[in-house]
Amino acid sequence: MTQPLPPYLRTKFPELAAHWDQVQTYFHPCHVTAHTTLLTEGTVATKLYLIVQGSLRMWHTTDQRDPPIFLRKSTGSVV
Repeated sequence: MTQPLPPYLRTKFPELAAHWDQVQTYFHPCHVTAHTTLLTEGTVATKLYLIVQGSLRMWHTTDQRDPPIFLRKSTGSVV
């Protein structure tokens, strides 16, 4: 059964609309609780995570503090 392209994907990735019938089987929405480890160091990723709501921590410190992450507006790279 074909599901429509979700509005948040249509807005951010308009080129998906033309190929949605072929690629929709690769998208599996799921809710992840806070502080869940999605990928550990040294592991090769087998999934692509598209964060719709919330944020993604790139690492954590040993004392569980959240390190600040700053992005450059022009390039989107981490400072």
